[in-house]
Amino acid sequence: MVEKVHDSPTSDCSYLSHISHLLTDIIMNLGRVIGQATSTVKHPSMDGWRLLVVQPVNNAGDADGDPVMSIDDLGAGRGDMVLISSDGKAVREMMKSNNTPVRWAVIGLAD
Repeated sequence: MVEKVHDSPTSDCSYLSHISHLLTDIIMNLGRVIGQATSTVKHPSMDGWRLLVVQPVNNAGDADGDPVMSIDDLGAGRGDMVLISSDGKAVREMMKSNNTPVRWAVIGLAD
């Protein structure tokens, strides 16, 4: 839960910026593709999806946390910068499955 600390006109902008930053951190991150995964046994909802290992990065491009497994249908490759999302609803809609175990998906390729 986020609480508003100050009630000044200038704090409203920083409060909204803070909320926007929190939502961005939760729903999408920038990451670098560091590998590809192969699985012979997997959940049926994952059939036909490419599995990438993506290292989330901070604004400076440095590693930020542990790598995550992401599905990809955009054709990202090793070394590419990608936008990944952990929005469960969006991932379920993308995969057309309400019971998929997938949490992360590549939703964009960074320039």
